[in-house]
Amino acid sequence: MQFSPAIGGGGFIPEGETDLTGHRMSLICTPNYKKVDGLGKFRSEHGGYGWGRVYPNSYLLSLYDQQKDTRYEGYFKHEWYYLDKDLLPEEKNLGDVATTTTALYLECLHPCTLKYFDRWTNADLPSRRSSFKDIIIYRLAETYLIAAEAYFYKEGGSSTKAIQYYNETWQRAGNDRFNGPLTLDILVDEYARELNFEGVRWPLLKRLGLLEERVKLHAGDKVADDPRLNKDYIEARENFQSYHWYWPIPQSEIDQMGKENFPQNEGY
Repeated sequence: MQFSPAIGGGGFIPEGETDLTGHRMSLICTPNYKKVDGLGKFRSEHGGYGWGRVYPNSYLLSLYDQQKDTRYEGYFKHEWYYLDKDLLPEEKNLGDVATTTTALYLECLHPCTLKYFDRWTNADLPSRRSSFKDIIIYRLAETYLIAAEAYFYKEGGSSTKAIQYYNETWQRAGNDRFNGPLTLDILVDEYARELNFEGVRWPLLKRLGLLEERVKLHAGDKVADDPRLNKDYIEARENFQSYHWYWPIPQSEIDQMGKENFPQNEGY
């Protein structure tokens, strides 16, 4: 989806403002590093303005071979650096890796996805609270994985075609060629490694009947997996209910049905 600060460029003009606002995916997925001692201003090198809302968890990052799979570094930013001499903490040097307390880590210095990381469209104004970087809706990698899955179901885990299409993303990322056999778990993991943060995971797990299982196993994060956290963040694992497979129907939609007692999805 293409965005541009020009009129008609996919943005909107907020009430009381004169400039177009693009989207806020960059803000949501970029840490609020400005709160960290020594990183006290937003910079384009760090991704511009950050809110620190949505991150990869330890489970996702554990799926990569860190020595071979280029996506581990290519799809994520893992560290921030001190770049301002006038902000340097004591005993720190320019270029050192920034650190913070566990209380601030999750919001401010957690690894983040680079798929919305905006060091380009806001280079002139890193403090802008929006982004005009284009957003991925669909790309060829997903086509390959859908084809691999289809041949897996049609011909089994040893299917030549299924393995061929699987390797289009797996081998391209620097991994040794996979020769099979494929399993559903292997395919689901490759969907995660390749298509994370592209809006694919939730509908994929629903389609495969795995949503509740995987949420309860892997959603959120635990101190045992990332000691930099100040506590476990596993509310989704503990609170997921069967009716969460479906969203609630908005009341405005129910009202438009034009009849009384139009049913709401169960549980809401």
